[in-house]
Amino acid sequence: MAKPKLALIPAAQGDKFYSVLPSDGVGDFDFTRNSSATRIAPTGFIETSELFGSELVTNGDFATDSDWTKGTGWSIANGVAALDGTQTTGSGLGSTTISVVSGKRYKIVVNVLSSSSGFRLYDSYGVIAYGLSLGVNVFYITASSSTYQITPLGLSGTTGSIDNVSVKEQIGKSRLNYDLLNGKVVNCPHYLLEPARTNLITYSEDFSQWTVDRVTVSENQIISPNGTLNADSIAENSENNIHRIYIGSITLTDNVDYTITVFAKKGNSKVIQLTPTSTSAIGSGRANFDLDNGVLGAVSGGTAEIKDYGNGWYRCSYSFEALATATSAISVNLVNDDLNAARNVTYLGNTNNNVYLWGAQFEQGSYPTSYIPTTGTAITRAAESANGSGDAATFNDSEGVLMLEASALANGGTNRRITISDGTTNNRILIGYTSSDNEIIAFLSSGGSSQFVSISSIPKSTDFNKIVIKYKVNDFALWVNGFELATDTSGNAPIGLNTLQFKDGNSTLDFYGNTREVQYFDSALTDAQLETLTSWTSLQEMITSQLYTNY
Repeated sequence: MAKPKLALIPAAQGDKFYSVLPSDGVGDFDFTRNSSATRIAPTGFIETSELFGSELVTNGDFATDSDWTKGTGWSIANGVAALDGTQTTGSGLGSTTISVVSGKRYKIVVNVLSSSSGFRLYDSYGVIAYGLSLGVNVFYITASSSTYQITPLGLSGTTGSIDNVSVKEQIGKSRLNYDLLNGKVVNCPHYLLEPARTNLITYSEDFSQWTVDRVTVSENQIISPNGTLNADSIAENSENNIHRIYIGSITLTDNVDYTITVFAKKGNSKVIQLTPTSTSAIGSGRANFDLDNGVLGAVSGGTAEIKDYGNGWYRCSYSFEALATATSAISVNLVNDDLNAARNVTYLGNTNNNVYLWGAQFEQGSYPTSYIPTTGTAITRAAESANGSGDAATFNDSEGVLMLEASALANGGTNRRITISDGTTNNRILIGYTSSDNEIIAFLSSGGSSQFVSISSIPKSTDFNKIVIKYKVNDFALWVNGFELATDTSGNAPIGLNTLQFKDGNSTLDFYGNTREVQYFDSALTDAQLETLTSWTSLQEMITSQLYTNY
């Protein structure tokens, strides 16, 4: 695949600039993520971001009785491959030979419809799995040759059936995520880059698999935030006690941050509570959420937020630091519509009272990340990276402007960078967030020596900010949201600039955040142009851009 470049576009002032805009499904960078991930789509629904190439298995849906080598007991009919148990030893169902590329990663999927016991999965390299579960089984392999074959296998006497066998190459594509304001899609899309996270809740959407305390689960009652009829109703019974639903036996580590999230919608009840079940890990900590007005109630032992996803749905999140190492489940409580309810409050229930739940997540980290669906096991979304844009002909060593419009995923915690460099830290221009709350850094080095550095406070790093660094010999400046925050009239320009990356020049300090735009001008703009570049055209544009809901 050819290395993408920044596109040359004329600016309104007659100058020229290069702009990274999320205008299509790929963008101007090589994006890498070795797992699926979700995003907010243009429809406002949550969907899985496409990461895979075309289907490589011929007749993987078993539409015809062809293209598979059938061992004893196997048959293909009506879109299903079935094993009848007549085999006296292991019997395989071999695919045709598949062309793959050595070193590339592939996703393997087998859907098991039924099985008495003993289903396995082999490929050209050996055993993928000694046991296949009912439902969709997903595996990832890295090819070590140019050809490949997939072989489901049943042991002696095993009966069962499968369908939808799939092999697809993983390819790097950006997640173009959309903003929601009061539940409606606004603004242009932005690149969403996140660190690796694992959803430790094994059944994120099927609450019938959770343990119930004096509540009843009714499955698939209303449309969920992914646009399908798969959200569950959780209703109280009439006992005088705690009313809750919980899942997991998860080891929480002392002094480690965790975050619980769930999508919730009011029914005949309007308040829910999130908390771990372990008192030793959380004490009296909890967070209460008003699903009628979209506001927080009482919060203790951590921090919380509630976000409007439209159609009455809110994503409720509670982040806390474990007080001790302990085993805990994750609980969603009904609290008799009391916004100030204490943790695990008891009350006389009413069978008419219910809420709707979908998409639960429990992850290690101090803030919530995008939703990770699970269907029986914990699932990890791999870390994302973006790099490879531009070349030596794109960038001007003598003068220029780097502009970033982005928001951080969280205040502080880590250093995150976007950099134009020579592939090292010797010559680089960078904009980034520091590990301190609401703080940005602008930095330039030439020949290994610092030439310009400014560390500045901003109102809120999780809001979208327009940040610019201008460079020219003895003329440097930092502009943020229409204001010049720092200047320097002494210093040299960098040498040998040839790449723009969502990380530092030495490929560390990955930028995780939401990026609406990166622009590069190959000349130093005037103050008036820089003010225009970093400003909003109207109050309403700023309100919408910043997703302000109260003004």
